[in-house]
Amino acid sequence: MKKLVSLLLTVVMVMAMTVTVFAAPSKVKITVPNNEGHVYDIFQIFTGDISTSDAGQKVLSNVKWGKNGAQKEGNDVSDEILAALGKITSSTSNADNTTIDSILSTLGIQKSSLTNDSAFKKDIVAGQSEEVPSGYYLVKDKDNSQANKDDAYTLLLISVVGPTTLTAKMDTTNVVKKVDDVNDSTGVSETLKDSADYDIGDAVPFTLTATLAENISAYKKYHITFVDTLESGKFSAISDLTIKLNGNDITNGDGYSVSTTGYTGDAGPTVNGFTKTIEFTATDGYLPESLNKATVSIEFTATLGENATIGLPGNENKVKLEYSNNPNDDQGGEEGSTPEDKVKVFTYKVDVNKVTGTAPNLTDLKGADFTLYKKVAGTTITSEDGETATSYPQDAKTGAVIKAAFDASVKADALEDETYYVVVGHKTGSAAGSTFEFKGVDDGEYVLVETTIPEGYNAWDATAFKISAKHSEGEEPTLTELTGGNLFSGNVGSVDTNGGKLETNVVNNQGTTLPETGGIGTTIFYVLGAILVLGAGIVLVTRRRMSVEK
Repeated sequence: MKKLVSLLLTVVMVMAMTVTVFAAPSKVKITVPNNEGHVYDIFQIFTGDISTSDAGQKVLSNVKWGKNGAQKEGNDVSDEILAALGKITSSTSNADNTTIDSILSTLGIQKSSLTNDSAFKKDIVAGQSEEVPSGYYLVKDKDNSQANKDDAYTLLLISVVGPTTLTAKMDTTNVVKKVDDVNDSTGVSETLKDSADYDIGDAVPFTLTATLAENISAYKKYHITFVDTLESGKFSAISDLTIKLNGNDITNGDGYSVSTTGYTGDAGPTVNGFTKTIEFTATDGYLPESLNKATVSIEFTATLGENATIGLPGNENKVKLEYSNNPNDDQGGEEGSTPEDKVKVFTYKVDVNKVTGTAPNLTDLKGADFTLYKKVAGTTITSEDGETATSYPQDAKTGAVIKAAFDASVKADALEDETYYVVVGHKTGSAAGSTFEFKGVDDGEYVLVETTIPEGYNAWDATAFKISAKHSEGEEPTLTELTGGNLFSGNVGSVDTNGGKLETNVVNNQGTTLPETGGIGTTIFYVLGAILVLGAGIVLVTRRRMSVEK
């Protein structure tokens, strides 16, 4: 009997080791994602008891429909639904919206039916905790809590079998604005910069690039709106606007259609910017995964206008993006908004002071004309016999065409490819004054030519110079350096970087006085001739006397 009892106790102990231990329903703490500015709602989909499996893991048993489930609270859950729940693991508890939507659909629950009015718990601020019965819960941002913010809504389905802290898998749409910087004289182009310099009248190329969020496939309809702003009065005539998706012209795609509204490019000049909306609509169900993290870009040009700021602070251009940010909104109407991203365009001026005298005693001199020429890469003008050279520099004294007037290293290239210069400005002086302003120039290689010389003064030799500028990148681009060579330094001239001004003195002095008829010029010849005749006479008389004495 003792042996039999011992055997029975052993069997009971072994069986006890293989049976799942059940526990009564318990309260557990759930901590919502710690994303600043978010307010969360918690929806109770299922309830369940916490138990321990054979492997020692905590699991939910006795699963029933919860307050926000598809069936009446407390009803049993079918095996098919339980199998769907088995897909929710620690690796998918923060899954993307597409996966969660698929699970909810399997559970017979629509996201749109989860309204604030049915929320199990409301208004839990980011990072805070709430005690809830063990079970399965859906956690989502409170409706309208992310409107017009630079953020997106979250949607999480989790199994709560113990204290749980959630981390949201989030990604938002963003936008950047860039400008290309081109040196006309060298032909070198630097693309997608935060700053650039241009001549007034140049068409400045801009690029706006939006990177879509990684969960666009959770939306049925999704839009982005570019709100581009050009600094008032500084630009004119936007043109050549194109839209691209992942670098290709935007068109309808597999699983979606695309439409655009707003500025079309043929509505006439716009001086203050534009808005442009691109909307994606799913052709069947949800938008395709190919749009996740896709890029949408707008390329256009805007002409730098006559009222552009010279030097600092530059001419500012901004863009922001308004975009769908609520995957629970089937119409994609609720929006977020990004911060503005800016670029700056700089331009400069050359001031020429016409003076006479010797430094530091210089005085203004009127009656001159000046023309400023710029070397433009790829511009070739072949001089033919009899052609009037009006499109490239001419020496003021000889009229000869100036093909190159730079130092040897630059001059050789200019002569080899027959590169000439184009007129960028012509200023007449006459009685108007002695200061000449060439406004709205950028970096490059120039020749300054005195095309009219004040009467009675010597000509000033045509002089070449190079404008160089440096401007920074980043959130607040600025002009950091401006130089123009010897013509704008020392006793001759100066550079004001902040004002964007290069200033120089051009000195003309009167030439040597030529003899006039009846003046001292002829008198001196008469005197010299008389002296020579008198001397010759003296020599002749002396020789005769010497001959007679002999």
